[in-house]
Amino acid sequence: MNKIITNKEISIGARLLYLYLQKNKDNDNKIKEKGVRQIAQEIGTSYQSVIRYLGELEEQNLISRTTIVTNAPQIIELI
Repeated sequence: MNKIITNKEISIGARLLYLYLQKNKDNDNKIKEKGVRQIAQEIGTSYQSVIRYLGELEEQNLISRTTIVTNAPQIIELI
């Protein structure tokens, strides 16, 4: 966890999102029920910012995202 918090290659917003995802993951390290809009509202930022932060985390191989059904929340897995 400290690697994430002190990683200067990741924006502070992406680090905050990662902590949020850690807090809300299930036993399989996945976030299944929350959509991007809900996450944005809960952490107090915009939809576009959450999309950008998720991209940063994915680029750093900290998460993976899967969409099962169009217009359904993505499954976000912490790696």
